[in-house]
Amino acid sequence: MESVSIGENSVSDRCNFILAYRDTVAPRSEAQFLRPQYVVFSRLRPIWLCRRTDYGLSELGAQPLIIGQRGALGECDRILIKHLGIVPAYPDLLQFRPLMIHAQFGCGGALALPISRSLRIPLVVAFHGGNATKDKHYCNVPTVFGRRLGELKREARLFDCVSKFIRGCLVTRGFPSSTLRVIRIGVDLQPPSERFQSAHPASILFIGRLVENGCKYLIEAARMLAATGCPIKLVVIGDGPLVSQLHTQSHGVPNVVFPGWLSSDQVRYHMQAATAVCVPSVTTQTGDADHHDFPKAPS
Repeated sequence: MESVSIGENSVSDRCNFILAYRDTVAPRSEAQFLRPQYVVFSRLRPIWLCRRTDYGLSELGAQPLIIGQRGALGECDRILIKHLGIVPAYPDLLQFRPLMIHAQFGCGGALALPISRSLRIPLVVAFHGGNATKDKHYCNVPTVFGRRLGELKREARLFDCVSKFIRGCLVTRGFPSSTLRVIRIGVDLQPPSERFQSAHPASILFIGRLVENGCKYLIEAARMLAATGCPIKLVVIGDGPLVSQLHTQSHGVPNVVFPGWLSSDQVRYHMQAATAVCVPSVTTQTGDADHHDFPKAPS
């Protein structure tokens, strides 16, 4: 994706622009699944729009427009749009004549709603997980998402759901079923330029954020297999708040490795060498859950 300048003569009349909104662009854990959603367009050009930037920005491959004027007054602009829905004059988004605004995550949809109204363009919201499954978002708490939820349900043109599971969650939350579409995030099917080789004959691979997602049960399963004389190599790719806890838990379990956060190419190397990819899934006390669509058992 090319960066977009907002200076003089920066907009081509031949481009069809859409705004891609994420409040923070972009944490490293998000950059590599956000980017593929926008790179295959032939007639549309995404412009990233945000209030904050983060460490994954370079991996996103785009330079976003930051809401608010430059300097100290810009922080006031960003507070006003978040809490009062007052859209600042800078940057001038009208010059791009965007066709729509596509907001990432439910909370992002609530924050992008004033922009959609101001520009009079359709709003589409992508739901990935927590904003659909976590109960705290739907308990009448005074958050921006909670305050604007009713308006978001009524005014958004479409809600992208990354799986049938997420769509079902939103139906139970009172979202209009006619506006809910399952649109899965694509993956790059091109083989990597070189093959990753593993010295261990069998390995189980886990990929994800290290939160309450069930990885601890996978480590315990590896411990049980080792105790029966059938050790496996367990590769845990990712990072998160429970990384130290999982490191401690794995002490005494042979062949458990934590390579940390890896790029998408590196992950693909490990997937080539793995015997299986394992996705342990639990629903936490907050209601958070993985959003995978598991195949039905044969009848």
